[in-house]
Amino acid sequence: MSDGQLLVVSKTPAAQSDLVQILSSAGYSIDTAVNAEAALPLIANGLDLILIDHEHADADADGYDLANHLRDPGAHRVVPVLHIAATFAGKVTNGEPSASYLNSAAEPPVLLSMVAALLNARNAERQKDEFLSTVSHELRTPLNSIIGWSDILMRRPRDTDFSQGLHAIDRNARLQAQMISDLLDVSHMASGKLEIDVAAIEPGFVIDGAIKSVADAAQARQITISRSIEAGMPLVLADSERLQQILSNLLSNAVKFSMKNGSVTLALHRDGTQARITVSDNGRGIAPELLPDLLNRFRLGGRGKSRGGGLGLGLTIAAHLATLHGGSLSAYSEGVGKGAVFSLLLPLAP
Repeated sequence: MSDGQLLVVSKTPAAQSDLVQILSSAGYSIDTAVNAEAALPLIANGLDLILIDHEHADADADGYDLANHLRDPGAHRVVPVLHIAATFAGKVTNGEPSASYLNSAAEPPVLLSMVAALLNARNAERQKDEFLSTVSHELRTPLNSIIGWSDILMRRPRDTDFSQGLHAIDRNARLQAQMISDLLDVSHMASGKLEIDVAAIEPGFVIDGAIKSVADAAQARQITISRSIEAGMPLVLADSERLQQILSNLLSNAVKFSMKNGSVTLALHRDGTQARITVSDNGRGIAPELLPDLLNRFRLGGRGKSRGGGLGLGLTIAAHLATLHGGSLSAYSEGVGKGAVFSLLLPLAP
């Protein structure tokens, strides 16, 4: 019995039956759908591979648009898609990182070989994510002990060198703990396991908590953080802990790339049926060519190469969390040396 849950999308019963017969004979578990609408509930249950029969796809939707609809909305984990058609002229360059292509005239052994290769690659990716998650948990355990004891020792009066050393231990342990948390979040993003618990919350309290979390870093660089909240703001639908994580990442990023004695502003106002939170700075700015990939995983760019350490994953995680909230995160800058503005949209509570 082969491992793998497959979905065959084809509007024509005969063609669908042929594909199902070939794949079932190899031991795969098969679901079928005639279009994107029928496929979406099946994807929610978890799939390993989607096969789209372009020769017999829904006439109302181009097969490549269909593939985009079949993705998990807002997830960095994307189910791989195998496009089957007589020709792919002008379509192969559509930029789908998870897409593969097979000519519809290919013999069954070629189809099965392609499916096996795609599933093996997906299993390898899953194993990598599981390993990353395990490593993150194991690294965090000794760090918790280091941070806990350094905190206890720093409360006792000591000479200057001793105190300075403890502060260095504490600062670097916390930095490494944050990097581990970021790695763990990215691992959960890749496996589709990063979850949020949404409720109607007062955003002002979360904003204050986020500002407090970066206060020491801002003070060390003599950077002023100001807040502006529109009067009468309604509640927002958010996970308070994850929202503070988003805002802390944005503020930390703004402080990191602001000039000494600079300023950072966090503002909240109503924008139609959504709440808009902006974090702006007058710092180093962002080059235009970096903006499109700024929020993408592992694309560090100019702003990601931090002087203060870190993996540069904060913005990627923040963008993913914003999507999970049913909102969005965007970045804007007029260019290098002209500061940057990050805008977070969140749904308002009914």
